[in-house]
This record gives sequence, structure tokens and C-alpha cells, in this order.
Amino acid sequence: MDQHLKELDEECAQYRELLDSLKEGNDARLMDRNIVAAKLAAMKNEEASLIGESKKLEAEEAKLDAELKKKKNELYAENESAELLWRVFRDNHRQLIRMEMKEQDLEAEVHCLKSQRDRLSKINVLNTAFHIWKQGSFGTINGFRLGQLPHSQVEWSEINAAWGQVALLINTWERILQTLADCLDIQFTLYRIVPVGSHSFIHCL
Repeated sequence: MDQHLKELDEECAQYRELLDSLKEGNDARLMDRNIVAAKLAAMKNEEASLIGESKKLEAEEAKLDAELKKKKNELYAENESAELLWRVFRDNHRQLIRMEMKEQDLEAEVHCLKSQRDRLSKINVLNTAFHIWKQGSFGTINGFRLGQLPHSQVEWSEINAAWGQVALLINTWERILQTLADCLDIQFTLYRIVPVGSHSFIHCL
């Protein structure tokens, strides 16, 4: 009987030990569940925080994209404006170069005309057209002798040509004087020289 009670006590002790171990295991598992639940809650909170941060970053990205697009449009407009201004500048510069070249050409032409004017202003037109000089004992006009001497005969054709030149010279002067006379309201009423080369003559008015 005592032996049987002893065995029962031993079995009870073993049951208690087993029950205590099971109880400790349940407490450990319960503790693990609490830890897992806490970690899960923390992870959910972190996930929610990350989702919120992600949405915030997406909104910021959208805002930055809008600003970037706006800046690109402004830059494109500025580039277009700069290109237009550059084209206008190049056109104006080319036009300025053409005008400067034209001005230089005009200045060169004016200089040339002034040189010609100065040269022509020094020329006596009548003296150039009717060169009066002498050849020995003879007076000459344009190389034609104006008469003859007993010791030096001159062809009448040369003499007539010389006096034809004189008639033309006088007629030229007459035209100049007539212009002055018209201004002064004066009329020549006696004679008029008609220059026709070697056959020039004086016409009575």
C-alpha cells in the first residue's frame, strides 16, 4: 500500500512537473505571440508611415515635375525669343555692313568726282578746243596758219580751215554772250557769224 502511494506521489509529482512545464511553455508562446503582435503592429505602423511618406514623395514629385515642365516651357520661350533676337541682330548687322559698303562706295565715287571736278575746273575749255599759238611768223589756231606772207606761201585750204576755226570760236563766244545778253535783255542786230568749216561766212541781219 505504501509502495502504491509512493508511486502515486511520484506520478503526481511528474504530472505537476509536466503541468508546470506546459504552463511555462504556454506562457512563453503567449509571450512570443505578444512580441509578434507588437512587431506586427510596429510593422503596420511603419508601413502606414512609409505609405504616407510615399504619397508625400509622389505629391512632391508631381509638383517638381510641374515646375520642371514650367521651367522647360519658359526656357523654350526664352530660347525662341533669343533666337528671334539673334536673327534680327544678324539681319541688322548684314544690313549695316551693306550700308557701310555702300557708303564707302559712295565716298569713293564722291572722291573720284571731286578729283575730276578739280581737274576739269583747271581746264580752259576754249583753250583746249581752240589752241591758239604761233608758228614762226604765223599765228595758228589748232595748228592751222591764219594767213600767208610774200616770202612764205600757205595753202588757201589751210587758211580757210584756220578762219573756220576762228569763226567757230567766235560763234561759241557769241552763244555765251547771247546767254548773257538774254539775261540782260540785249539783242545783236547787225551781224551773225555762221561757222561751216572752211566755208564759214558772216551773215548780215
